[in-house]
Amino acid sequence: MCSCQLSCHSVLGSARLIEFDFTIVRLFNRIRLNLKDFVMDQFQELQLENNRLSEEIEQTKDNLDKLVNKRTEILEIRNRILQISQGVLDVLPVVVVGIDPEQMIVHCNEYARDLFPYAGMGPLGNDRYEVFSTEVNALIDRIDKERNPKAHLEVAQQKFRGEVRRLHEKLSQGIVLVLIPDV
Repeated sequence: MCSCQLSCHSVLGSARLIEFDFTIVRLFNRIRLNLKDFVMDQFQELQLENNRLSEEIEQTKDNLDKLVNKRTEILEIRNRILQISQGVLDVLPVVVVGIDPEQMIVHCNEYARDLFPYAGMGPLGNDRYEVFSTEVNALIDRIDKERNPKAHLEVAQQKFRGEVRRLHEKLSQGIVLVLIPDV
């Protein structure tokens, strides 16, 4: 091989190498553009999904706010009803005491608080056996054997007709003691 052929062969090899390099560069650029397009498409899809989910979250939040407001309104109405009910019980000219299944006094009207001042704090939250006399407790104990036991009692030097009733509601069980003043 002559040097001319070697040079020619070398130039040809260099040209092929340059052409190969350009092919690689073009291929790399095409891959880069395709990858860029793919990433942009994926980004746009994620952005659309993010917008959709944000709207869904906002709508769910609005619905939840409406539910909370409605529930708050219902609770406020119930609270007013309870306040009025307590007010009605407080002005009754009879003693009304609610006792839970564990024998704790859980409700009483004003007349009951005045009649049973138990340690100056009133009877609420105390065991009925500690608050009431033996005579009153004996009447309450009869509820296990009689449907609506009644008796004439004396409490704090006042005469009463006492009655005991069982609560039959699912959520509130226990008994109610009512003392009606003898006139």
